[in-house]
Amino acid sequence: MVDNDLHDLGFLGLRYTWSNNKNGSSKIWVRLDRVLMKSEGLRLAPLVIVKHLIRIASGHCPLLLNFTPITRNSRSWLRTLKALFFWSRNSLKDLGELKLSLEGRIEELQLQESTEDGLSEDHQLELRREAGELNATLARLATWWRQRAKTKWIEEGDSNSHFFHLNASARRRGNIIVEIQNSNGDKIFDQKLI
Repeated sequence: MVDNDLHDLGFLGLRYTWSNNKNGSSKIWVRLDRVLMKSEGLRLAPLVIVKHLIRIASGHCPLLLNFTPITRNSRSWLRTLKALFFWSRNSLKDLGELKLSLEGRIEELQLQESTEDGLSEDHQLELRREAGELNATLARLATWWRQRAKTKWIEEGDSNSHFFHLNASARRRGNIIVEIQNSNGDKIFDQKLI
């Protein structure tokens, strides 16, 4: 599936899509049926929903594929996301300006401190207060950048993205045992025997 850029869309509803319709311990439930979509399709229809409907005359559940259009609420939600993006960017700008302002004031106070007269008690308190505020601002900036890094992973590492599948495929390939050598020195390739 990964090699063909196909992604399982998941589902809502019943857990299994097929039953052998037997009773007791011989009853089998399996999720055989699923909907796969290429990345381009997911890009064009990001809100697609798969629902497992109830079985009536067959062992298989019918699958309902719903391409949910962007509704008025979704548009409102998208506007809110856009507003949050600009708010976040302005917050960073404000934090950056605050950082520069605090650094400038601390530099002034430290220059004054290095003169013969030194700092008055009030200015020493101000210097400590400004240094504490600068540390808090730097911590907030670091948090902002750390969150942005997580957002980048989420954007490029989402479970339905090519980026994620390349990483998962590389890990899966590294976890596969292709051959094994027994105590007699014979190589075994059969996956069942491995």
